[in-house]
Amino acid sequence: MILRFQCLILRRCSNYKVARTAPLFRFVSSQDDKTWQRATNESSTQLLHSFQKLIEDLRYHQSKHSDHQRDIITFINRQYTELPALLSQPNDICQRREIIHHLANESHESDSSAPLYSILIDCFLETATADALRFLLASRADIQTYLAFLRRSPSNNDGDFDPLQERITRIDQHWRRVLNMWFSPSVLLAQRIRYDQTPAAVIERIVRKEAVHPVQGWKDLHNRFGPHRRVYALVHPFLLDRPLVVIHVSLQATDIPDSMRAIHEAQPTEQPTVAAFYSISNLERGLTGIGLGEVLISETVNLLRGEFPCLHEFVTLSPMPHFRKWLKANHPALEHELTIQFNRSLEEEDAATESISSEQETRLHQLATQYIVDETTPDEGYKPLDPVARFHLTNGAEVFRIVTQADPSTRGQQNSFGVMVNYRYDLSRRMERKARYAQNPRDFDVAVTNAR
Repeated sequence: MILRFQCLILRRCSNYKVARTAPLFRFVSSQDDKTWQRATNESSTQLLHSFQKLIEDLRYHQSKHSDHQRDIITFINRQYTELPALLSQPNDICQRREIIHHLANESHESDSSAPLYSILIDCFLETATADALRFLLASRADIQTYLAFLRRSPSNNDGDFDPLQERITRIDQHWRRVLNMWFSPSVLLAQRIRYDQTPAAVIERIVRKEAVHPVQGWKDLHNRFGPHRRVYALVHPFLLDRPLVVIHVSLQATDIPDSMRAIHEAQPTEQPTVAAFYSISNLERGLTGIGLGEVLISETVNLLRGEFPCLHEFVTLSPMPHFRKWLKANHPALEHELTIQFNRSLEEEDAATESISSEQETRLHQLATQYIVDETTPDEGYKPLDPVARFHLTNGAEVFRIVTQADPSTRGQQNSFGVMVNYRYDLSRRMERKARYAQNPRDFDVAVTNAR
């Protein structure tokens, strides 16, 4: 597998006008130390622009490759993988061309010095520019993509892959520590996104990156910015045109919404008592694991309470993105029955859950409750299996209600047969619950009621 990586690197270095990015080309192809020294003396700004040019070229040509090839290509051709390798072994021409393998083997942390790849990070952060931060975000996103490829690769049992994955993981951890510093809560700004005031490019980015409930046309878009809704985002002062995390809120008069229909049909009110978070999207994969969602929820609560002192309930209406997959693995008969009914409803253009019997619905609710409350990750952490549950329980919420027939959309049916969850943030107990969960991931509050 490593040999295939090496061949791919060499092919990619000769394709797609890489020669136009002079610093990269000299790094990869130089045959003497003088050329290498000239290349390494290029300013960080010149290197950065070269990197970005190649990134644009690669994105243009990626459609011609298979999924796995795209994963490898995207990661390999972010030039930070090449510079540290060359700095570590400047006289070894062969190793200069075995960039990924070389990086993984040579750029390891030692007790006496910083990791070699930190040289590149320091180089760019010295400029303290928006370009430098964009580069770091794109780089970590590629590291995440590469790690995902290694984990799912059929060759993952190959002896070469275990140390490679371990070392790339260390690189990812280092990148994460740097991003934690540059995107700390004290640096970030929480701001309201307004349809009539926010630049169109920012709104377009939010729409394109919406991960929970894709925008369904202009009417849906306008409704999300209507008087009974709010959209907030976290931004970095250097990247004001690039929201990092976005949250969508529905303001309800009195009732905690038990379906997306209740969100869509809520009437504007001047005295809302319930704020329902129905979508939280991380727009930057490079910030995965940084914990900005928790920061945005806290800032959103503060902003909402400032605007509406009458609010006293803060809840979510959250998806269960992997419930159907779990159901298929553990209760295939029920999953098969529901799949047949779902497919029939699509053919008849009817609501997907209307044909579910009361017995099936009761069973579905029971299993959804089991999935959220009892099922845990296979590691020794014993955290909830559902990633959305982990997120909200880590932040101090409780499992308030599990609702069937809550999301009739195609995505909702494909993910969970329409089942959704209300998590409730009791502000008076949030920090206590958060501390308890941090000590023991099985110690969280459940107030599940049977809905529909």
